[in-house]
Amino acid sequence: ETSYSGDDDTKIAGENWWADVGDSDTECTKFCYCPGGDGDAVCETGYTNILANDGLSQAFMRDCGYNTGACYDMDTKSYDTDRLFTTDSGPSCGYDCPQCRCPSDVVEGETWYHEYQDQWDVQNGYASCALCTCQSDGTADCDYSSSYREGTETCSESDGTGTTYTCHSQYGSSTGTKSSSVTAEICSGDGFGTSSQYCQW
Repeated sequence: ETSYSGDDDTKIAGENWWADVGDSDTECTKFCYCPGGDGDAVCETGYTNILANDGLSQAFMRDCGYNTGACYDMDTKSYDTDRLFTTDSGPSCGYDCPQCRCPSDVVEGETWYHEYQDQWDVQNGYASCALCTCQSDGTADCDYSSSYREGTETCSESDGTGTTYTCHSQYGSSTGTKSSSVTAEICSGDGFGTSSQYCQW
């Protein structure tokens, strides 16, 4: 067991948590874990710093990988930290994972399929596919859909993980407006342009 100087509790080696902060105006973004052996826990504040630390990033992915899958980027094998956020504030924090905001090109009510990895996926060479919906508060709410060997399938309608595309139109800097779910052929046709930039599956 390893003690953590900022907490009265004794933490078990391998345990991680969101550390208490100074006051009610401070967000719970200080993440800690006990690496084992003698010494204090390892802590970082802010998602960018957390994910830059190997031990903390593994602990984050283990406990929060499912909750934050919509922010995971398969190309970079990391998270879009600009979209991670928490509504939890101090002084007492705990074990709640952050949430993920919707991508900038997705509007309220829109659904899309998103490929991500949690710690088990990374360790075993898999990827997961989730169906996500952009909620009214701007958060991405995702439900697990399927898993497969990384690189053998894609998280898309063509592989049978989805059935329809949901599109919306956007002109210049105006706010996008959601249309009804349509087939892939309609989504890529003249009615929506040839680009899939605003067609999520």
